[in-house]
Amino acid sequence: MILVDSSVWIDFLESASSPDQAYLSELIHIPDLIGIPGPVVQEVLQGIRDEATFQRVRERLDHFPVVQANTETYVKAASLYRTLVRHGVTVPSGDVTIAALVLQHACELYTLDRRHFERIRQHSLLRLHELPRSMSP
Repeated sequence: MILVDSSVWIDFLESASSPDQAYLSELIHIPDLIGIPGPVVQEVLQGIRDEATFQRVRERLDHFPVVQANTETYVKAASLYRTLVRHGVTVPSGDVTIAALVLQHACELYTLDRRHFERIRQHSLLRLHELPRSMSP
């Protein structure tokens, strides 16, 4: 399964046309391929200002499985965060929690926020999903 980060969803929902938007449009038609980390649902929805758009986006996201955190996720996130700090790496704890969910469920993460997640990947087994070269700008 590929877990899709908020940066990709926001690009998908707001962009007139981008390679990542086109690629996600393809992925969402493949059954059981993509999921959404629980914190990403909040990240995507909390930035929406008007109620009609909020409801429309919520309904769209409801079509995909949400991967929820449990106690083990938070323990894994804390351990990962401590590893990062020992290596002098600082990233937002929310991103560490998303990375822990991805690791816990042996998924890949599709994100446009390469800066934070690449730093996490360098110190863990986090797998980042890549836009196919044929679709790259």
